[in-house]
Amino acid sequence: MKGINLYGHETTVLVHRFNAAWYNAAGNEPLSIVLVRDPARKYPDMAFFDTDMGTSYVDTIHRYTHRWSTEINNRETKSLLGSSDSQYRSETSVSRTPLIAYWCYSLLVVWFVNQFQLGKDLLLPRAPWYIKKKNITLSDMLAAARRSHFPKKAKL
Repeated sequence: MKGINLYGHETTVLVHRFNAAWYNAAGNEPLSIVLVRDPARKYPDMAFFDTDMGTSYVDTIHRYTHRWSTEINNRETKSLLGSSDSQYRSETSVSRTPLIAYWCYSLLVVWFVNQFQLGKDLLLPRAPWYIKKKNITLSDMLAAARRSHFPKKAKL
């Protein structure tokens, strides 16, 4: 059992690391495979694959668990801003579409931070079943931007 920082929390886990070849996934590149089990069952069993054979299992686990927010951001940019669904008419569009989506993402973040600094409360109250959420996501910022453009209701 090893104590390790897993997704920002100090956790005691069981770790097994071994080297392998997985030809369908990595060709002739050797892989370091790290298996992680949380005996407390707070986190599911995980397997991490790394082509850097010289790194420790701690570095491999940290590399992946600290990258989680980036993966969520990539998924939301693809699904919410449409960087993966566009229809291409030319080869250059294939490389331009994701860049435009990330520019839109950047502008949305700048707008949101600016509005937040001005003291505007753009977020809806959290749902009772989702109280552990700590971070503001792209979907939260996008929803706030959409709501900010709704006309104000007239008082009768």
